[in-house]
Amino acid sequence: MTVDPSVFEMAGTVVALVGPYLAGKVAEGAAAEAGKKAFEWLNNKLTSAGAREVLEEIEKNPEDEINREALEVEIKKALRRNEAFREGLAELLKEAGTTQSMTLTGDGNKGVQIANSSNVTVDID
Repeated sequence: MTVDPSVFEMAGTVVALVGPYLAGKVAEGAAAEAGKKAFEWLNNKLTSAGAREVLEEIEKNPEDEINREALEVEIKKALRRNEAFREGLAELLKEAGTTQSMTLTGDGNKGVQIANSSNVTVDID
């Protein structure tokens, strides 16, 4: 089965939610709730031995880049092989308010995405 490559962007998005939550950088509010819910969801859905090990490692050391990359890889594997996982993760991210996506193709492209901000200045040369 071929999966649209843009689907894999969800992996990075969910890792960006989970990492700060596990590191204690978001103690309360919407970001903490979204991170907690995402981590619990991943714990329930990623059940292979390799994924379990990755989840344990990122829980122990969420700021380690290798752990974050490993979790992203495990999520991408699940996205590739499981339509229900794709749909569930998309719904989870929608509820968390993280539905941005951008695909740029070609040379010299520049892109900006901004969410939840009322005052932004962007200078693209």
